[in-house]
Amino acid sequence: MAPLATPRYAFGAATAAGKIYVIGGIGIGASTLASTEIYSPLSHRWTAGPPLPEARAGLAAVTGADGMVYVIGGRSPPFGSPNPTVLRLDPAAGTWTPVAPLPTPRSYLAAALGVDGTIYAIGGDAGGLSPAVEAYSPATNTWTAASGLSAARFMAAAATAGDGRVYLIGGNDGSGPLTQVLVYTPGGDAWSMSAPLDVGRDALGAAALAGRLFIAGGENAGVTNGTLAQQYSAATNAWTGLPLLSVPRRLGATVAGPDGTLYAIGGLSSTNVPLGSVEAFRPALPMRARIDIQPGDSTHHVDLSVDTGYVRVGLLSGGDVDVQHAEGCALQFAGASALQLRSGSNGGERACDEHLPTRRDGGRGGDHRGDHARERIFRFPINALTLTPGATGACLSGPVDEGRDRGEFEGCGAVMTGGTPRAWSPIASMLSPHFLNPLVADNQGRAYAIGGWDATQNLTAAVERFDPASGQWTAVSPLLAPRTGLSAALGPDGRIYAASGYDSDSAVADAQVYDPSTDTWTALPPMAVPHAEAVGAIANGKFYVFGGVSWGDTVTIATVEAYDLTLHTWSAGVPLPAPRQDAAVVLAPSGEIYVMGGLAALTDSAPQATVWAFNAASGTWRTLANLPAPRYSACGAVDAKGTVYLIGGDNGSATVTTVFAYNAASNTWSQVASLGTAREGQGCATVADGRIVAAGGFDGALFTQSAEAYAKP
Repeated sequence: MAPLATPRYAFGAATAAGKIYVIGGIGIGASTLASTEIYSPLSHRWTAGPPLPEARAGLAAVTGADGMVYVIGGRSPPFGSPNPTVLRLDPAAGTWTPVAPLPTPRSYLAAALGVDGTIYAIGGDAGGLSPAVEAYSPATNTWTAASGLSAARFMAAAATAGDGRVYLIGGNDGSGPLTQVLVYTPGGDAWSMSAPLDVGRDALGAAALAGRLFIAGGENAGVTNGTLAQQYSAATNAWTGLPLLSVPRRLGATVAGPDGTLYAIGGLSSTNVPLGSVEAFRPALPMRARIDIQPGDSTHHVDLSVDTGYVRVGLLSGGDVDVQHAEGCALQFAGASALQLRSGSNGGERACDEHLPTRRDGGRGGDHRGDHARERIFRFPINALTLTPGATGACLSGPVDEGRDRGEFEGCGAVMTGGTPRAWSPIASMLSPHFLNPLVADNQGRAYAIGGWDATQNLTAAVERFDPASGQWTAVSPLLAPRTGLSAALGPDGRIYAASGYDSDSAVADAQVYDPSTDTWTALPPMAVPHAEAVGAIANGKFYVFGGVSWGDTVTIATVEAYDLTLHTWSAGVPLPAPRQDAAVVLAPSGEIYVMGGLAALTDSAPQATVWAFNAASGTWRTLANLPAPRYSACGAVDAKGTVYLIGGDNGSATVTTVFAYNAASNTWSQVASLGTAREGQGCATVADGRIVAAGGFDGALFTQSAEAYAKP
């Protein structure tokens, strides 16, 4: 894992807008820090964020329901008086704003977000240990007193579990580290006891993920036992062990990332040295499918969304589709069987459904339409999720493993009965997730998704082909080695050329070519320098690779290399006007190559809006109209009518659905129909039937295997 730029402890940490924020703390030489560092699970890199207005240590940080990061209390300098200041960070704007101050100034306190959107500040050091619990409402910008702790403590950790209660874990009451775990029920404003820790711990970190609590690090009786990690399930009220951290740490942070990974960040070592190291752990979480049939929805389409730990399929229908019959694990609606569990253990069926908790009119029960047929939610652990071709239904398949019941589940449902389809429509999902994968169409109009990161954040060599005639993806021969962030383009000889990318965590300079007629990859001569997260296109008989990240993964470059398809040699090309990585590229109808958006530097989180056109015949660059908004990790495509599109990407703070179209005659951009799913790091290509396919990428929560297609109205 990439380390922090500045080793630190006693800082605040929170996840917001798909990234992890580390704020303030104490650095080497006991210096109090104001700096902020931001980690992107997509790029696996830290970048500088907006610093605090003043240095702060011993603070708490929490992300509110409004998506803002709140920094509460602390000390400045670290051994000064407790600070009542509360600051709010807007991740999109990158600005700090003071809000209502903490009524009881405290440092080394715990904080957690309640299920009702209230932020709780718990315990801490107020010049003496404090039992105070105070609740902040972002909506009214006010603090109120909540039920206090039975005994004062500081250096505890807090998080909200799946049962909706706030858990205060460990801490120190002045006599030593505590095993106590206290539980706060917001509605009842009362504290109770939960299962204790097996050993007293303070200065630990805690996070919630998929309803479970996770703790790591800490100290016991003056001895750093910071390699310990545990998880808690409210359902069983029990703590269980996790793999040990490789580095002991206390006064660090445990953070649940947007990718479903736990991160143990920084802290103080067993020899009292500030740490910059980061460790990552991806826990095994239950994946459940939710199929929610909601009659009467006016959108007339299939809606697919993915949350951490859950895969959710919503079947949204028009008024003509309703659940007609429900029995056991089978549903019938619109006259067809929709869902069926086939059990491999006893050959029979089992009760596996739940009634919808409320009707749309607010009443209880599952009969939304009063026709005595109860709509239900089905939940199953699954491994695969696919949308049927044409976006007329959704299918689930995969092993069921719930206790002693093991078997195979599969089900499909036709749900679209009318209405105007969206310009972007879901198509069959890929066989597996791909992120930072190019998508290239062959001369038959079939699209190839090449390499990338897979669902487990490992590099993959997998290549999949989408055939618009069948509407399905199939696996073809893999790359010669796993790669992500590579460049690829179709040559005039019908072969697909691919170059560079990352091999593990390093940029490489190798190249290879794929022949669809023989389904084989062949190595090509390597480039002069690596070009990971570059873009590639073929024009004038050469395969051009533009910019990217080069040696040591530390430099964004403007270097261009060109592979002569006849001579089979690489040579230096005309450099980009400025360094770029994570840009988008198209071969325009004019024969020029457009390089659009991207990042100007490896440590830069601000995307660019520039668009440059390269004339391969003359070897010259010209500047076109800027994009309407900056973007990086977007993809480009040209439709059958010659319109150039810039699709999705990241605006610097969030993954977006926005699509821009370029009018070459007027040198202007306009916004057109948005993607159905936000995505960045995806591939785009125009297939045989004229549709533009966008496949894979990151949807703001997870690497995805979903795909969608655009047909210009």
